[in-house]
Amino acid sequence: MSGELKPCPFCGSAPSGPTEIGGNDERNGYNFTVQISCGSCGAIMASESHSNDLGWCTDNGQAEADARINWNRRSTQPSDIAEAPTDTKGFKRELLAFIRAQACGGSAFNSAAEHIAEQVERWLATQPADATGART
Repeated sequence: MSGELKPCPFCGSAPSGPTEIGGNDERNGYNFTVQISCGSCGAIMASESHSNDLGWCTDNGQAEADARINWNRRSTQPSDIAEAPTDTKGFKRELLAFIRAQACGGSAFNSAAEHIAEQVERWLATQPADATGART
């Protein structure tokens, strides 16, 4: 199967593969995995071979095509990555409200959420004030 692979979406390096792993064992129906990977950061995209209802491999290149499509579907554009919030004060307050909303009483999870909310409040109190005097 031909077709150019896009650079790694995490580090931008050229990927290696596709590499076929397995497929030589009757006990698993001669099924195999096709893997595309990045030698720089270790990112991996794998696709399993196609098989029939009895579990025997019937793959005629579909697994490699699937692995290539899935690897190339992954974003390589920095503009596709969400920007960090610029309104840190609002973000911190929303985070605190979310954590508090999780703590509705009773369970260990709720106790942990309440504890985290208290820690966030303490941390917010240590942050410098902005021009209006509000804590950021």
